[in-house]
Amino acid sequence: LNAQPCAQSHVTIKTQADLQIFVTNSSGCTDIRGDLFITEDVLHLDGLEKIVKINGSLTISNTTQLESIRGLSGLKEVVGYIRIQNNPKLRSLQGLDDLGKVRGDFFYISNNKHIKNLLPLSKLDSIHGIFQLYQLDSLESLTGLENLKYIGSDFAIFKNDKLLTLLGIQSLNTVAQTMRNYSPTPGSDNF
Repeated sequence: LNAQPCAQSHVTIKTQADLQIFVTNSSGCTDIRGDLFITEDVLHLDGLEKIVKINGSLTISNTTQLESIRGLSGLKEVVGYIRIQNNPKLRSLQGLDDLGKVRGDFFYISNNKHIKNLLPLSKLDSIHGIFQLYQLDSLESLTGLENLKYIGSDFAIFKNDKLLTLLGIQSLNTVAQTMRNYSPTPGSDNF
């Protein structure tokens, strides 16, 4: 399959109308040349399934209605960073099921109170920067990270009050900087 760059290099989606305009004007494109920024009142991401690569960064932040990111189901690689934060209705990371690499400075998942697990990240094998899991009030395990082998900087786990085990990161063989765990994980010595 040949990559089809999207005409618009940086994409901001704040409403369903913004999403529909992008989908209509970019039919068939697979690569966003810059950043994809999703925020505010967007309800869903249906229509973005053909996006395979983001050459910039992916930010899903401060949405008020977004419950699902399944529309990103074709995404395999993000060259920049990923920030998924402050999405009070987001229930799952389903949609990132084919994501294999994050090449940017960081991958932050924070303040998404309904995310219980990381199962959709099961194909993720490397993060070239910091990986941070912060204040995920429902996160119960790291299951889904079994294929993660490399973190190019810090791995930080903070304030995830229901996280009781670090099982799921058994294959992680390189954290280039430090691993910090400030969550109540009594089984943290059992990988």
